[in-house]
Amino acid sequence: MEESLTSKSNHKKFVDMMTKKTHFTELEVERLIDLFGKTVRGHGFTRKMDRKMFREFLHYNCDMTDDILMDRIYKFFNSVSADDIDKQEWIIGFNIFLKGTVEEQTKYCFDIYDLNEDGFISKEEMMTMMKSCMVKSGRTEEDGEEGVKDLIDMTLRKMDLDRDGRISFSDFELTVAKEPLMMEAFGPCLPNNKAGGNFAKQILESRQNG
Repeated sequence: MEESLTSKSNHKKFVDMMTKKTHFTELEVERLIDLFGKTVRGHGFTRKMDRKMFREFLHYNCDMTDDILMDRIYKFFNSVSADDIDKQEWIIGFNIFLKGTVEEQTKYCFDIYDLNEDGFISKEEMMTMMKSCMVKSGRTEEDGEEGVKDLIDMTLRKMDLDRDGRISFSDFELTVAKEPLMMEAFGPCLPNNKAGGNFAKQILESRQNG
């Protein structure tokens, strides 16, 4: 009995802490805790979520299919890279993914697309991400490459504001402020499709940022 009360007390403290640290309400935090528990238990684990499990979760719940971007999203959630995703990282990650401000989500998308984490999105990184999207949409690799080169040139003309042949965070942020749809210019990394919207509705009390 005493152990049960301690467990309830610890749970309440954790929920309060997560509510203070995020944009989530208590109910939303509880729903995410419950979902985390169901997901890891369903895979025979009890405490942490590994890369494969997380990618499967994104695929089934948000209809994401791009391996490169799903790996980057996993890395964003998994702030302690020596380990798998724990319950706190799960909630902190979804805070930006589901309920981040425009500024937070702009920075998040830029960080996802900056594959080598050098502070810029290079032509090579654009090629990697866009080629992956083109091939997944049913084009051959050669068609994909030609189409991607044209797309990269168009994107650079629009986003490379200082004309240095790559996209800095400042370039990205200013472009997104003018054209919000450019936030996901290099592939989906937010739950903005139908499946993602349905998933968000299961967790959030309302779709407005709070």
